Amino acid sequence: MLFATRAILILTFVLAFSASACQSFEDIAATDIQLRNDTRSPAVVEACRFSSCNAFRYTKHVPAGASVAARDIGDGRSWWLVLRPSGRRVGCLSLDYTHRVEGYVLRLSKIVACP
Repeated sequence: MLFATRAILILTFVLAFSASACQSFEDIAATDIQLRNDTRSPAVVEACRFSSCNAFRYTKHVPAGASVAARDIGDGRSWWLVLRPSGRRVGCLSLDYTHRVEGYVLRLSKIVACP
C-alpha cells in the first residue's frame, strides 16, 4: 500500500511539472508591442502567420490617432496586413528580429508593399 501511495504521488508530481513546463514556441518568442495609427484614417491590422499574409493570428481595429496593444510572435521577420475598414488593402508593416523589443511601436504611416 505504501508503494502504491508513493507511486501515485510521484506520478502526480511528474505530470504536474510536465504540464507547467511545456510552452509552445510562440509563447516563448512572443513580444508585447504597440500598433500606432498615426494617420487620419481608421485601419484594420491583421497579424500574418506567414509572409504571404494569407492566414492571420489576430485582427486589431485601430482608430485614427490611437494605439493598441499587440503581440509579435516569432524569431524572424514578422508581417502585419493593413486594411481600410472597407477591407481594401493599404499595405503591410514588418518588424525584423533586430528591432524586436518589448514595447516597440509600429507606426501605420510606415507601411510598405506586402511581400
